[in-house]
Amino acid sequence: MRLIALLLMLVFAVACVSSQNKNHASPQEIADINTRLAIEYMKQNRTQDALVRLQKALHAAPEYIAANNMIALVYARMDKMDLAKKHFDIALGLVRVDSPDFGEVHNNYGVFLCSQEDKKSDAFVEFMKAAENRIYTTPEHAFENAGACAFRQGELVKAKDYFQQALKRNSDLPLALLTMAQIQLKTEQYLSANNYINRYHKAAHENAQSLWVAYQVNQALKNNDKALSFAQKLESGFPDADETHQLLKQRQAVLGM
Repeated sequence: MRLIALLLMLVFAVACVSSQNKNHASPQEIADINTRLAIEYMKQNRTQDALVRLQKALHAAPEYIAANNMIALVYARMDKMDLAKKHFDIALGLVRVDSPDFGEVHNNYGVFLCSQEDKKSDAFVEFMKAAENRIYTTPEHAFENAGACAFRQGELVKAKDYFQQALKRNSDLPLALLTMAQIQLKTEQYLSANNYINRYHKAAHENAQSLWVAYQVNQALKNNDKALSFAQKLESGFPDADETHQLLKQRQAVLGM
């Protein structure tokens, strides 16, 4: 309900700006309202609606950093990488080190680079530019994204270090907690893995991935009742998930023995 109310307020604000455009509404005001509305649309996975708003924002103010940064993310989600790169280049060319947008732009650009096989090593430079910027208010997000990028490359030690840096700044980051549990599980540090997955379940909702990790950890620790409980939650709550299929395959293998 709060999100719906916010969207209605933003739509009303856009209408007001449009009606006042002939009088006193500035291009920057139009761009700002449309960009904020696009952000809310992206939270609802309404990518096309977000794109329309951002196009309006950039029509009003082509050099608005936040709009260029946001539309680059939208184009990346739509797999239009050339357009994403174009708008990241614009944002990066405009943003200054003392700008409040500096950390967000470089963090997002790092995520973009990590999604491309031949650019992954460059992503960490961008993450660190964001994390080390003194006025970036959420450096934990840059460290968390760096950890996720390293984990996808199989660099577990590097990923662990980045995630620990992120969790020092915010101890309840779901992605960092879940991936740390996976790393500790892979390296057979089961007690530590159990600690991380328990913290994750306090910070976020259970899902197929977290239940599968929790099942494996408790199975390794010989906590049979807990392992069974997580297995049942996984099967009943996520019957079509890949993790459930892995669980069933594991059971079949045991029975086959």
